[in-house]
Amino acid sequence: MGGLMVTDVMQGVSYLRSMPGVDPGRIGVMGFSMGSFIVSIVGAVDDRIHAVLLTGGGDLDGPGGYWDSSHAVMCQSGPYHAIEFLGDRGAALFTLQARRGPTYIVNGTNDTVVAIPSTVQRSSAICASEPSP
Repeated sequence: MGGLMVTDVMQGVSYLRSMPGVDPGRIGVMGFSMGSFIVSIVGAVDDRIHAVLLTGGGDLDGPGGYWDSSHAVMCQSGPYHAIEFLGDRGAALFTLQARRGPTYIVNGTNDTVVAIPSTVQRSSAICASEPSP
């Protein structure tokens, strides 16, 4: 399921790039909640995307965290386990995103679902590292 969602986003980018009047260098993708998890992966692998906005998520945590232990195995924990070979998956994905372009993360500090109080400092440091022009 997670792979299908990644494919859906990439096909959406392909469709937009085929439209007259769409500047292919200015395509952005936004994901909310689980969509932010999927867009985190897509933004790391699809360099056709200019910018990524993650909201209500984007806190790619470590082993045993939310994404590893999610009950949504087909959409979240399965795909996150599949990329364990990257080591620190969050750092690896955000490093790949920085090579592509800017990534913005917007979350509320009172959000208990994505544990923002324990990840806000790490996320802030990641968001501040944008690639040089």
